[in-house]
Amino acid sequence: MGKGLSAPMIRAFILDKFSDYDYFLIDPEKDNTKAIHVYEKAGFDYLGEFSPSYNPVPHVMMRLKVCDLKNEKY
Repeated sequence: MGKGLSAPMIRAFILDKFSDYDYFLIDPEKDNTKAIHVYEKAGFDYLGEFSPSYNPVPHVMMRLKVCDLKNEKY
């Protein structure tokens, strides 16, 4: 915790397992501010909020362009 390893590990995982994809989507709960912060550091963009039908708790939709990771934007 607090070592700054989460964002680089997320980026490395996506490049290793999903490098052929255009986008990577994630939907943490809106109240999970620590996760949202880490995903933003990893390069995810905020797209909006929604409440899934299976869970009435608000979530945040976030997207990462895999090509940005390949171009070492971060």
